[in-house]
Amino acid sequence: MSFKPARKSETSEAKSLSQQEDEAYVINVINAISRDRHDISLTLNALEDPVSARIRHVNTQAGTMSLAIAGLQDISDDHLLDSSIMLDAEKINGPAGSESIHFEDIEPIRVRHFGEFLEIQCALPNSLFTTNRRGGVRIPFIQGMKASAEIEVYTGLPPIQAQLRNLSLGGCMLEFPLRECAHFDINGYLPAMAISFPNGEEITLEARVRHVRPAGRSHHAIIGVSFEGMSSQLDQRLSYLVGEAESELAYRLGMDTRHSHRSPLFIEKYTAATTEPPPAPEENTTPMLKAFREIARQLHITLLHLKNGHHLSGNALYDSADTLIHLLDRDRQQTLYALHCLQDEPQWLSHSLCVAGQLGDILLPTRQFSFQTRDIIVCALLHQMGKPLMLGKQMPSLETPLTSQQREYLSGHVEVLNGHLDKLEWLNRDTYRDVIMGANECLDGSGYPEHRTAKDLNDIARITAIINRLDTLQRGRNKRSGMTPFEAYQYVYNQPEKYDQQWVTRYIQRHGFYPIGSLVRFSQGFLAWVMKVDAHGQPEQVRVVKNLAHHSMSLDTILTPVDFSQLGELEASERPDDYQLSPF
Repeated sequence: MSFKPARKSETSEAKSLSQQEDEAYVINVINAISRDRHDISLTLNALEDPVSARIRHVNTQAGTMSLAIAGLQDISDDHLLDSSIMLDAEKINGPAGSESIHFEDIEPIRVRHFGEFLEIQCALPNSLFTTNRRGGVRIPFIQGMKASAEIEVYTGLPPIQAQLRNLSLGGCMLEFPLRECAHFDINGYLPAMAISFPNGEEITLEARVRHVRPAGRSHHAIIGVSFEGMSSQLDQRLSYLVGEAESELAYRLGMDTRHSHRSPLFIEKYTAATTEPPPAPEENTTPMLKAFREIARQLHITLLHLKNGHHLSGNALYDSADTLIHLLDRDRQQTLYALHCLQDEPQWLSHSLCVAGQLGDILLPTRQFSFQTRDIIVCALLHQMGKPLMLGKQMPSLETPLTSQQREYLSGHVEVLNGHLDKLEWLNRDTYRDVIMGANECLDGSGYPEHRTAKDLNDIARITAIINRLDTLQRGRNKRSGMTPFEAYQYVYNQPEKYDQQWVTRYIQRHGFYPIGSLVRFSQGFLAWVMKVDAHGQPEQVRVVKNLAHHSMSLDTILTPVDFSQLGELEASERPDDYQLSPF
């Protein structure tokens, strides 16, 4: 038996038809992004942070699109034209885990300036079904196509939840919460990644991390992985899944092609209607929380840059410091309360933000230190970042109880951070030494990393160490409940050989014994969060969240002293961990 090869014209014709179908896919998707309301972000090699953009025009004949960007002043046209562009689009006001679309390696052609914004003309992506560098066709999961994934970074730890964004025979792209980015290293091995489709079918694969980056301006990150350890059985299974995903995408785009059909993979296994709880209305959330979430996002992006060895200019960190200073100036009490409400962030980050905010609060009114406060806040935002930089096999998590060996290992976090920041010229070196290198030092030399004594610790280092210690003591860790503010004050004040009593006293006088963000108990059995205090440090606005006579019932009532008689007498501070409560 002999096989007759296809004539050249037949092969070219088939290739041309496939190319035409693919170009039609791209145009359909780009037009859908332009037509529907999407939040569009561009990531460029020359910029640290993604920038907001909009699609102005799509020229299907020329194969180009024009992207408008406002406020991009710090980059030359030549740098833009030398960049490769990544475009991320996410539906505005979409539910959590809603569809997002990602195009990589878009080629810029021309830059034009129009007043306050510039326009980048780019080549349309060559294909939705691009051939990736590791081989295989990547199928984007768009038009409502969904598949979830559980990523096991270290054996025995809970997996990280993610959404599949594209799939190929060689690897895939996943989207997950930005707060989890510390767990992923370039070239890091992932022992198991379980992908689940709507009909219940699953595949579990080994993988290796190829890149990690922010997903536009959202609070998510994108990870690209390549598959490893593939058996012939897994290869065959994966080929089926990729083929079915391609058919489903063609069907959803309305393309009349030989590949187009409804795939059983994307038919929900359970048809019973399920309802997700609606997101909390904006009016029920703490004012200023949105601004703090943006600062948290910038800290995660900074961590990604440090982990990946990328250039760090510091602009975003100084913008974050300016935001914090502005909020403290506008409404100090609301700002201090909001600092305690970032409950979905890792503890290293929420601690850093609280220390930065409290340093700003106590130093801004002091003429002696006000001019340094911006640099102090930047260093305080960074001072814990060495800890997530140390995550690995020796210490896979900061959120679980640590062994004595892990605690000893973690004490090197300042030196680790110093190794990443030491060559940054924009960091004020004196402030860096006082805040980052001084936050864990004690007057008697028992601190770390340099075991400095009182003569080597100035006022900034002393108050930083006190605020750092007080905030740490009030946070639960290693199965220990956090202290109440009074217990923490007592612990620090009674160690004058370690902590400057004058600064401890000054701190207590400013915040009182029932500081903003603390949990208090009233004689009628009510628990409440302190939202505002008066000039004497007594609560003057509280958020009542529980009546101990009815443990199963949650409350959310904001009261002022006029209504405090309903609650009884203010009795004491409580440990939030004892009641599994968090401020909101």
